[in-house]
Amino acid sequence: MLHSSFLAICLIIASQSQSALTQQGYQFTREDFDAIQKLETGGCEDIDPKEAVGDTDMANKAYGPYQITKPYYDDAVMQNPSLANLGPFPDVVKNYSNCEAIMQAYSNKYTTKECIGRTPTAVDAARNHNGGPNGYKNPNTETYGENFKKNKMQNRGKREVSVNKRQTELVLGCPSLRPSFKQCYPR
Repeated sequence: MLHSSFLAICLIIASQSQSALTQQGYQFTREDFDAIQKLETGGCEDIDPKEAVGDTDMANKAYGPYQITKPYYDDAVMQNPSLANLGPFPDVVKNYSNCEAIMQAYSNKYTTKECIGRTPTAVDAARNHNGGPNGYKNPNTETYGENFKKNKMQNRGKREVSVNKRQTELVLGCPSLRPSFKQCYPR
């Protein structure tokens, strides 16, 4: 009896800890990821987006297809510590799936109803991705938000799903619209 009570208490504590850990922010869709990647590194024709290094004039360079910085990665790991098991930064952000898990954890931390004060939108999540925790209200991310919406509309219906259905490839390419991503640099 005592053993089953102890087990029940442990399960309750674990479920409460897990629910705090997995706070739900805006849930990215495949279209959202594709539109953000196109903004971040879609204009790189000379280099694989996984190898892109941007913001080279900033203190924290941005890496990979979604241009993730170390502070962004650290915030995501604080939200979901299991992300640290994916590998060291910046190597971890050269993988699309890893980046998307990191972006979702970041959204779960900052693009929530509690943080924003209303139900978050895809544009809020994209602007936070670009501008940090309060990017959704930063005037400097308005253009990014508008370009995100344009990319998402352009991409709608223009996809080809690979055979294994795990990876979606865009059929229509577009130059990068991210103002701060001036060039693509090999690492």
